[in-house]
Amino acid sequence: MDTATPVPHDLGTATIALVSYGEPEVPDPGITSDPVLDLAAGLATLGYRPVVIGRRRSGAPTAAPPGVALAPVPAGPVTPLDEDGLRGHVGEFVSGLTMALHEAAPAVLHSHGWLGGLAAQVAVGESALPRVHTADRLGTGSDLSRGGAEADRLRLEWAASRDAERIIARSSTQRDLMIRLGVPAARIAVVPTGVDLEAVDRDTRVAGRSAQRRLVLFATVAEAGPVLRALSGLPHVELVLALDPALDRAAGSAKEAERLREAADRFGVADRVRTSAAGSLADRSALLRSADLALCFGATGRARHAPVEAMACGVPVVAGTREATEAVVDGVTGIHRVGVEPRQLATSLRHLLADHPAREAMAAAGRDRAATRYTWERVASETARVYQELPVTVPGDPTVPSDPTVPSPIAPAAEGAPA
Repeated sequence: MDTATPVPHDLGTATIALVSYGEPEVPDPGITSDPVLDLAAGLATLGYRPVVIGRRRSGAPTAAPPGVALAPVPAGPVTPLDEDGLRGHVGEFVSGLTMALHEAAPAVLHSHGWLGGLAAQVAVGESALPRVHTADRLGTGSDLSRGGAEADRLRLEWAASRDAERIIARSSTQRDLMIRLGVPAARIAVVPTGVDLEAVDRDTRVAGRSAQRRLVLFATVAEAGPVLRALSGLPHVELVLALDPALDRAAGSAKEAERLREAADRFGVADRVRTSAAGSLADRSALLRSADLALCFGATGRARHAPVEAMACGVPVVAGTREATEAVVDGVTGIHRVGVEPRQLATSLRHLLADHPAREAMAAAGRDRAATRYTWERVASETARVYQELPVTVPGDPTVPSDPTVPSPIAPAAEGAPA
């Protein structure tokens, strides 16, 4: 039997299987979430052969990025499903994933999200196929201490990554939470998420707005309380809450908007508060360009990526979570305001809104930071370094769920061609 050997520094033509069982963040035809496809595209530019394996959720073919192959797996109805619906079809997905891995014969399997991680764990079984896991929707330490459904999901995330050789955290905050969950620190690598600057620049729309100053808030309604209270001390300023698409599927945009109205009523600001279901990157970018400031106070879901997207759009960021402060340079690309009292927050916002030169400087610095630190090319390069630290199985090892004597039908898709 062949044994695992260290991965060479130049993996060149190695096949990487990127596995995601979660739903896309926007209801467009596709089989996986945008960040996974973006990472795959970045890996392809480095010479890898990425194969993205996800649940088939559309009857229409999906165009693959250049150099990326797509392997849609039938699992449940060809429609979007919430997390509870996805759980009911995990067995089907595992069966399809096992077949896809057999055909692709990857050198590395990289799973994303707890459902994708659990499916990959079962599909790989006792084989020697090296696995990396990214915890895309890991919550916060407070979720763990409060118990309940979110704490249970955090423990499932740990279960999904338990057998992975390396685990990728999106921030030092996530890394610390993983360590609290029992993940050995030596197995964790921190690689931030990226932003597609070309996509941000391709559509230059600006969302409509009133003559008032505009704050765009990325958070849940439950997290918006301090900002709503601060808004009561900021006359002639409006607030737009950007709804998280994934949370929108779970709770419903109408219900979330009603919760926001009730909360805003309590602080006497209901006439200056509204929601926006900006699901796609293009829509979020248009909303951000209409903002004077982006307020990043959300600890879960899409809100965790908002600081980088805001900087890419040239908008100063007010970082209200520890994770957001890792992306935002205090006083350079925005300001840090974690845990401050609403009155202090109102004072900070008032001063920054009144200082146009400072906001312009922060906007320019933020754009530069996004273009140097958070491109998908750089994220892919850092992810590749994680792969290079793995053992890789030599073809012919019968413990690998693939047969190297069978030619792989999965080849990189031609540029612009449907998968």
